[in-house]
Amino acid sequence: MFTSLIGHHSAQAQLAKLLESGRFPHAILLHGPQGIGKRVLAENLALRLICGPAEAASTEVDMFGAPVNAAPEQGPLAFNQSSPVWAQIQAESCPDYYVLQPDDGKKSIGIKQVQTLLENLLRTADTARTVTVDSLEDLTTEAANTLLKTLEEPRPGIFFILIAHQLSATLPTIRSRCRLMPLLPLSTEETREVLKEQGADVSLTTVASGCPGTVIGNAAKARAEALIALQSGQKPSLATPNYISILMQHLAQHQTSLPHAEAYFKLAALQRDAADKNITPALVNETAQTIYENIK
Repeated sequence: MFTSLIGHHSAQAQLAKLLESGRFPHAILLHGPQGIGKRVLAENLALRLICGPAEAASTEVDMFGAPVNAAPEQGPLAFNQSSPVWAQIQAESCPDYYVLQPDDGKKSIGIKQVQTLLENLLRTADTARTVTVDSLEDLTTEAANTLLKTLEEPRPGIFFILIAHQLSATLPTIRSRCRLMPLLPLSTEETREVLKEQGADVSLTTVASGCPGTVIGNAAKARAEALIALQSGQKPSLATPNYISILMQHLAQHQTSLPHAEAYFKLAALQRDAADKNITPALVNETAQTIYENIK
């Protein structure tokens, strides 16, 4: 269910410092290219908020001065795995850990999902509660505005961890109510480490360009082939899953001019319209391809 957190050391340190200060903001917005591990970082942050910090390592040493039962090295966001809440989260029965994402078979997060979440948050709780939104780009306009109202009037003990692949494609009003946390692509070595841990093809390290998540999963092969085609100046198949997001990923990694940036924003707008107006995938992909081909 949960994946090891690899990379993003600076962000981890900043978040840990905020936690230790006792003044952690009610909303954090993690933003950066798709596939760099924002969801994994969000999950680890949520676990740290709910379960508390990892227990201190034993200082006991043996007769030679070596630590006894030394625990493996842990990062700054390491959480208490002895917490009973951790067992609930693993069993997917924790009432204080929420993830807002498109329902199975859906491409967007609708207003009903957000309303149901907010109703659940009305109850009282003895521990911290976290809501991870993956991602802001998947929210319909109505859903985003409904979420905004909650961000404007936050309740104590509820923490929102928002994810965005392109900060400028999110509502400025939502951004203004969050602590922004920019994240960069992983290093080549970190990318290879993620692919290896996930049992993915490590030969795709270069293709991933620091975004290993884009070449992992059921559609990994098709996505990798599409990215290779784009990098070679060729046209991928319009039948490729998540075609529009692949074009956006390629542009985000290779923006070299204002027209490239403008094309990205047009694709982001198309993606939102497709979710709001239920436009057919075939039409969306054809329109996206036209936008991409018209870059000068």
